[in-house]
Amino acid sequence: MTYYRARAWREDPWWVIEVEGVGATQAKTVDKIDHMARALVADVEGVPYDEVGITVHIDLPDAVAKDVRTMKEASARAADLTREAARLQREVVQKLHVNEHLTGREIAAVLGVTPGRVSQLFKASPTKSRSQATLQPGSARTRASGST
Repeated sequence: MTYYRARAWREDPWWVIEVEGVGATQAKTVDKIDHMARALVADVEGVPYDEVGITVHIDLPDAVAKDVRTMKEASARAADLTREAARLQREVVQKLHVNEHLTGREIAAVLGVTPGRVSQLFKASPTKSRSQATLQPGSARTRASGST
């Protein structure tokens, strides 16, 4: 596959697309930019459409581009925090079960989640051992040692 870079900008009512070293075309909607750029390259360069890759940069007015960057940065931070929260949830589920001998339902009540979510978190935990693998969200008092 051969990759090309393109940039696109809005000139009402069209999107103008300029593919580096190839030429320019236009698209009616933003979702057609990739297709139109690939079709341009395929036609001009005489290569199969399926062998053309396009990386598109959409030019926006400075104020809007800044807002988009800020939003993407905030989204990335939120994704990082979500991953950290999930890791902490898995750790806490393990600690409550192994150290405090709480049942799945008790852990769910403490964390404010459903017993099913506790079960998912427990199964996803990389630190569980065979003796801990019997956690049932609705069980009486499932202990790490396997006794009830």
